[in-house]
Amino acid sequence: SSPGWEKGAHGRSFVHAVDTVLGGKSGTAFPVRTIPEILEKHEFHGSTDGLILLRLAQKTLGSSFTFSDTRSKVDEMMKEM
Repeated sequence: SSPGWEKGAHGRSFVHAVDTVLGGKSGTAFPVRTIPEILEKHEFHGSTDGLILLRLAQKTLGSSFTFSDTRSKVDEMMKEM
């Protein structure tokens, strides 16, 4: 990926997908942030889209995050992007 992608449209689509699929369905609106505001660089640089989505979900949902529940939503989040 080119430098700065995480703050552009593609990067914002990850946050949008997590918010829409996981936050929207629970009635919780998450604050709009960029990937670098949520994840450390090593958590997204060189990672697949699916891993980035899972990591964003984990950081956004905090203690209510369950890997198995969120993993089942990855396809839906990918479509939302």
